[in-house]
Amino acid sequence: MIPPAKAPEDGSREGVAAAGDQIVAGQPEGASRLAGGRTPDAGGDRSDSPVAAGHSDRRSAMLLRYEAARRALEAARSSDEVLQIRSEAQAIGAYARQARDNGLIAGALEVQLRAEYRLGIELARGKVSGTVHRRGRKKGSAPEPLLSLADLGIGKKLAAAAQRLAQQSPEVFDERLAAMRADLIAGRKRASDFASSLRAGGFAGARATMAGRVEAPDSLDYFPTPPWATRALVESVLETPPGLQGLVAYDPACGEGHITGALDDYFGEVAGSDVHDYSAGGRSPPGWRGTFDYLDTANPAPVAADWIITNPPFQGKALAFALRALAEARTGVALFVQLRWLETVERFEKLFEPYPPTAIGIFAERVNLCRGCWQPDGTTATAYCWLVWQVGVEPQPPIWIPPGRREALTRPDDRARFTAHPVTAQAR
Repeated sequence: MIPPAKAPEDGSREGVAAAGDQIVAGQPEGASRLAGGRTPDAGGDRSDSPVAAGHSDRRSAMLLRYEAARRALEAARSSDEVLQIRSEAQAIGAYARQARDNGLIAGALEVQLRAEYRLGIELARGKVSGTVHRRGRKKGSAPEPLLSLADLGIGKKLAAAAQRLAQQSPEVFDERLAAMRADLIAGRKRASDFASSLRAGGFAGARATMAGRVEAPDSLDYFPTPPWATRALVESVLETPPGLQGLVAYDPACGEGHITGALDDYFGEVAGSDVHDYSAGGRSPPGWRGTFDYLDTANPAPVAADWIITNPPFQGKALAFALRALAEARTGVALFVQLRWLETVERFEKLFEPYPPTAIGIFAERVNLCRGCWQPDGTTATAYCWLVWQVGVEPQPPIWIPPGRREALTRPDDRARFTAHPVTAQAR
């Protein structure tokens, strides 16, 4: 168990209050990412538009259609439904442009782009599962029990645009949609320009990519950690302390075993569990101990661990993961998190003030996380770090994991082992 920090006798925060009190709480992490959208804000020169002024009843009807389309997208379960919602959003957008209603333009375009994002995900899932042709049928070929884009009613241009959209992580996609809404309402950018930019991958060139393999619907936020990033924890942050071969490392959100597979080179025993069973083809992730909900505090973890090392789910659950791990680990805890996770008043008050990390390792180079699998050549727009708590060690200043670790800590067999589903265990 990692003990809480002792409070100073005078009740002060020893200099951390000033910095901590400046942290602004952001949007709750549990907020829905892709199903969202809001009632269009008032914007632009709608009040001066003769079209809008003469058709207030029609605008009210369009707002109702917008709300219905937004709700329908949340509930959509098939590509046909998503296509219909996209067409409805396009019709609403056409009216909004005639009425010069910037708020409705932004809302309609958001629904349309979210629908395309959903189509991109469904196409990726279909290609991986084998239900959708990658290149379509050849002329004159015998009928096969597979679907082509034509069977799905999706044109090639739309399919390509949707799959480019779906290569962006939910965080990046949402950030760009928020920027779009603000720019469109303020009249700083045209809808067509923004949509083209977003479909092409955004404005800055950097993007967090999503691989073709989409996570299982019940897998809870699956973004596996590249093996070299886990090795950087052991070798650059912990500096490969002696005695690891006699210790047990446990990952309670192990997914397909990307962290346990890398830790197996250092620890005497690795163990992993997850709320979703990632076993496939008669194989299980390295150290697999079965399905287990780590947030179910009424039940004991499947293993007593010296180290708990994990990439926790980001959707409002990481704090609970951290607090349970600190109560159970015998030697240390390490969390792989986004650098911005160091923010927010809630985490400061519940975690960082009572349990200050003993080490913070910030990656100088970007760590390529992708939705659903490890993509060795992927890129990212997000910064990550390791947070470490270790029994008997005083908090140290943050360190930077130097550039070049990705190349130095990548091994010849990583591409074969860690792109397998699940990860292939290290040969002994």
